[in-house]
Amino acid sequence: MGFRTVVIKSRVKLELRLNMMVIRGDVEKKIFINEINTLIIQSTAVAVTAALLNELVKNNIKVVFCDEKFNPSSELLPYYGAHNTSKRYKQQIKWYAPIKNSVWRIIVRQKILGQADVYQSLFDRLSVPLTYEEPEPSDLIKIGNIKLSEDSNGLLEKTVDFINAVVALKNKSAFVFVHLKKYMSDNKIAELYKHCELEKVGLLLIEGRSQYSKLKTENSVTITEDLCELIDIE
Repeated sequence: MGFRTVVIKSRVKLELRLNMMVIRGDVEKKIFINEINTLIIQSTAVAVTAALLNELVKNNIKVVFCDEKFNPSSELLPYYGAHNTSKRYKQQIKWYAPIKNSVWRIIVRQKILGQADVYQSLFDRLSVPLTYEEPEPSDLIKIGNIKLSEDSNGLLEKTVDFINAVVALKNKSAFVFVHLKKYMSDNKIAELYKHCELEKVGLLLIEGRSQYSKLKTENSVTITEDLCELIDIE
């Protein structure tokens, strides 16, 4: 695995020779490909051969290109970074919408946390004290704008958003919802179960009288008026 971060700042030509990256400028330099972890091309006056780019991709070396202001503008990434990449692509294509949304939220959350770490380090240098209050689940409901109404469009997505937010911020592992089947179809409930199973979160639905159908994946318990439990066994 590579350990070098190579930054190209001047007008040169980069090419491949005997498993080495050759830097041809005023002075010719050579670096073994397997020693490179990241290649940053900071100058726009750099010429790179396709053979070298292909070899860098094969070795999972990140290549970052900068614009005329020396700011990162793009990067080169392989289509197939592992032996099972095609299998992963097919699996991800078949993901349900809540799973895709959940993965995207995790990515965005990590980006926000990364930005927060940068800001925190800057504030630490300035010795500015920061305080914050832990949000309550009721606050998260308001943020997610979750309202139980007959118009159920987007209710599944908002419920998933609420679960993800509470898990991330309050570290909760189980949720109880009342009369949720009144506002969601069986297919939506099934997708919610799959999301909770993926996130390893417990889910309990409390419904009224048994006017709703039971899904195959559900374990149900009926509680009578005298508080007796009737366990459904199939």
